[in-house]
Amino acid sequence: MGDPRKNLYERYEPIRRYVEVGFWIVLMTLQAAFSTLVAIADVGNRAVPHARWEVVTWEVSSHFVLLLLVPALVAIERRLAPLASRHWVRFLAWHLAASVAVSVVHVAGMFGLRSLVYSMAGEHYGFSSWAAQWGYEYLKDVRVYASMIFGIWVYRRFLLRLQGEARVLDAPEEGATEAAPSMPEATPPPPPRFNW
Repeated sequence: MGDPRKNLYERYEPIRRYVEVGFWIVLMTLQAAFSTLVAIADVGNRAVPHARWEVVTWEVSSHFVLLLLVPALVAIERRLAPLASRHWVRFLAWHLAASVAVSVVHVAGMFGLRSLVYSMAGEHYGFSSWAAQWGYEYLKDVRVYASMIFGIWVYRRFLLRLQGEARVLDAPEEGATEAAPSMPEATPPPPPRFNW
């Protein structure tokens, strides 16, 4: 058991990297498995059937590239977070540009992986009308981008809270309240402040 004198963050810190990496691997594995099951059911309803290995290749390649992009998304969230409070237009413009770049890398990566698997199977992977297909892929990727960035932001805030860096400020000491100027009766007290 851990040292009782350590706070929760200090006890979590030694295993933090393992938990984070494990979380993303488990999440992407489950997403790939569920997406594969749905895609296999959808392919069965199409006029042109595809082999199951093809469907598995499509979903696994997509989620594998997303898993490889996690460090980049963490860096993007960390870099753009300071802009959020002051410059919303710049903040959104940078995220839009980052989402396009992430989508292009995602699509190119999964296209490369799929082509490799198809060639190993003696087949040809055709990515017909790439430009039209990218618009469809971007609509999916921008949702994934936003949810992953939001999840990373929430996790980072949670870690700051565990460290005591994001907390409601303590009440002033008793001596300090006597020296503070009194507020008029009609003015409500200010809301609690957060120190992020």
